[in-house]
Amino acid sequence: MLIEDDKYKATKIGGVFTILSLLTNFTFFIPMISIFPILLIESYVGTNSIVIMSIILFVFLFVSFYNIHLIKKRQGQVTKKRIITLMILSFFIFHSFYFPIYFNSHYKNSTDGQLTFTVMESIPRSSYAFLVFGLLIDLVKNNTRTVYSEHDYEDNAL
Repeated sequence: MLIEDDKYKATKIGGVFTILSLLTNFTFFIPMISIFPILLIESYVGTNSIVIMSIILFVFLFVSFYNIHLIKKRQGQVTKKRIITLMILSFFIFHSFYFPIYFNSHYKNSTDGQLTFTVMESIPRSSYAFLVFGLLIDLVKNNTRTVYSEHDYEDNAL
């Protein structure tokens, strides 16, 4: 299968999510759902939204990479299921993070119907974050050594 190579598993899954995210732009409905977290935080998409989403993104990335590091260290491998779960969670965080930045830089906080069309413009740009996220997961995963218990050492010595 395409994703069986463990060394670049997260990068390949990130590439799949990038393609799927780019394709969702044609549905118009899914991009609106992808920025839902930012609309829960603040109805007016401004500087506060950017600060709040920056904090959420930083915490999410820190927890994700630390989680990947611990799992690789203790269990020796990170499952596809775990990577896919992180990618699904990141779908809402990446798009909600990039949207207010793009909106404020291009439309200067206008509150008319531009908000809806801006989502359609920002999704293709923020979709590539999945590929980068997958690459970073692989870097963390591939640079973490597995810790074996004494029992494992005894089995390997025989």
